[in-house]
Amino acid sequence: MAQPIAATRPVSVAAAAPRTRSRCAVGTDGSYWGDAALAWAAQHACAIGAELDVHQADPRFMDIPADIPVDAGIGDTLRSMPHLPVRILRSGPDPISTLVSASASADMIVLGCRGHHHGTLGLGHSVIPVVARSRCDTVVVRGLPATLRGRSRWITAVVRGSREDASVVERAARLATVLLGRVRVVQVSPPTVIQAEDPASTLERARVQLAESAPRMTVELRSMAGQPLEAAAACADTDLLVLGVGSALHGDRTRLDPMTKAALYHSRCPVLITRS
Repeated sequence: MAQPIAATRPVSVAAAAPRTRSRCAVGTDGSYWGDAALAWAAQHACAIGAELDVHQADPRFMDIPADIPVDAGIGDTLRSMPHLPVRILRSGPDPISTLVSASASADMIVLGCRGHHHGTLGLGHSVIPVVARSRCDTVVVRGLPATLRGRSRWITAVVRGSREDASVVERAARLATVLLGRVRVVQVSPPTVIQAEDPASTLERARVQLAESAPRMTVELRSMAGQPLEAAAACADTDLLVLGVGSALHGDRTRLDPMTKAALYHSRCPVLITRS
C-alpha cells in the first residue's frame, strides 16, 4: 500500500473530508513517458475538476537514473496548475499492485506506455497487468507529440457491436464535451470474427446515443474491416482512442482482447480502456 510522502506542494483537500470530486491517479518514474503520463493526467484532472493522486516511483526499489530529479520532475509539471488538488505518494516495491489498488477508489488510472530500462519500442512490463486488473478506466499514454498535446480535438470511440459500446461512446462524448472537441465513432469488423450485429445498426445506435446526450456535438461515423493492428493505427488525427475491455476480459483479468492489446501496442495516440 502506498504511503504519503512530503508533497512538492500543499494538499488542498483534507484527508478526512467527504469525497466530492472525481479522482485521477497516475504513476510516474521521471522517464519520458512517465512525464508524459503525469502531464496528461494533470491536464485531464484540471479540465474535469478532479483531484489527482501522483504515485511516484520509489528509488529504494527501482533503478532510477542518477540524472532524474528527486521528485521525478513532478514539481516542474504541476507548477503551472496551482489550484489542482494533488497528493504525492510513494509507489512502494510493487508499482503494479500500487496502481491496481488505487483503481478501487479512483475514476481513472493513467500510466505511460513504458518507463526507464524498457527500450524504445513496445510496452513496459507493468502496462498489460495494470490494464487487465484495473477496477476503473485506464489511460495508457503513448503516441505522437501532437496527439499528446490534444491538437486535433477528435476523440475516437471504437465500437464492436457489444454490450460495452454504450459506455465507450459515453466516455468519448463526455471527454469531447469538456475539451470542446468532436467524436468519431469507428465500427471495426475483424475478418476472422463473426459479427453479432450488422455494422450499420451498431453505428446507428451510437448516432442515436450521441444525438440524445450531446445534440450539438460534431460527430463522424465510420465503418472499417480489418485486423486489430489496422484499426488501432487507422485514425491518426485523434487525441484519444477509446475502447472497451473486450470479451476476453469479462471473465479473465489476466489477458487482453486482441483489439485492446493491438491498440495499446500500436496506437498513435493515448488509449483509454473503459470499465462499464
